Amino acid sequence: MAFSVSWLCFLLLCLVAFNDAWLFSRRRSRRRISIRITRCDSKRNCVSCTNHKSWSGQPCRWCPRDKKCHAHGAVFTNPCSRSENVVSASACNSIVTPNYDSSLAFKMVYLSALAYADNVAKKIPRATEVASFRLVRQVTKPCEGNAKCSGFVAVSHTERAIAVAFRGSEHFNQIKVQALKILTVPKVRFQAGGKVQKYFNDAFVLIWNDLKNYVYREIRRYRNYKVWVTGHSLGGAIASLSSTVLLYERRTPKNNLFLYTFGQPRVGDYKYALQHDRLVPISFRVNHYRDLVVHLPTCKTLLPGTPCIAYTGGPYHHGKEIYYGNAVMTKTSSYKKCQGLPHNEDLGCSNNPSVWSKCFTSGFKNCINDHLYYFGVNVGNWWKN
Repeated sequence: MAFSVSWLCFLLLCLVAFNDAWLFSRRRSRRRISIRITRCDSKRNCVSCTNHKSWSGQPCRWCPRDKKCHAHGAVFTNPCSRSENVVSASACNSIVTPNYDSSLAFKMVYLSALAYADNVAKKIPRATEVASFRLVRQVTKPCEGNAKCSGFVAVSHTERAIAVAFRGSEHFNQIKVQALKILTVPKVRFQAGGKVQKYFNDAFVLIWNDLKNYVYREIRRYRNYKVWVTGHSLGGAIASLSSTVLLYERRTPKNNLFLYTFGQPRVGDYKYALQHDRLVPISFRVNHYRDLVVHLPTCKTLLPGTPCIAYTGGPYHHGKEIYYGNAVMTKTSSYKKCQGLPHNEDLGCSNNPSVWSKCFTSGFKNCINDHLYYFGVNVGNWWKN
């Protein structure tokens, strides 16, 4: 009984102390209490968002992806990775808002298809969507797997754009060598941050070392022109690395570079993904339904079919996935902007187990076809016909 009475007295003292503290804090500042109660998601612009503090006492953060204000630690509702979040009002003026443009994607896929051609200059006039481009330089070199890696830079005064496009894998033997390298050779450090697959980095260095000076020259010559960077499959991986370097070296403003890739594999680890997202805000990975290559190399998971884990050093996609979830994909097809969890590995898009699991059953051929065809274009073979 004595024990119970002592505990009751202790509780009463706590309640009195809490009541006094609450009354005291209320008398000190009504305004302060109202700030604590106001939620981050009530703020409608970047400046008011970043000038406000969440319940934890940390500044709210503005996400350019959904143009909304989020509390610190709101990982389940904030589609932005930590490198993309804006946390200070001074950074609001430099925000680049990424808007996916399906018409631009349609033009980019033809540039990606042209990159497979042995003679790009000869094929450009046949690509009506991008026929206004003039070839500046094409670089083609032997690469591992008894294949040729290639890239080109071209300029269109009609589009007021500089295009940089890279060829994807040429044949199955090259894909086999890529897979073997990914499984047996450790990732390498990338100059802009993080680690990337060695095969992708080797192919990038091979082409970029000979192509970059022509790209830089055209950017200096036409400073007001947009820079379009693109590629399909392996070409998408090289395009990812190229765009990251271009903005890491500040060769052009962030709002001036547009990266659109098609069927792009995972290029590097989570640190590289964060760096890419920070440096290249207008970056879109266009994925066609059951495309198998976008799941390679496989990410680290606890169990098959569970979400990708970021902090393992394993392969991880950068943003931002645009998912076309039907077998028939045209210029006017509906698509989904993937902003769910995990960041950049949205389980509601191509990473959904109900989608990719079909590739290991009777649907394997369809998964290959979805990689070959984007917007109805057989990307790797279009130039031959």
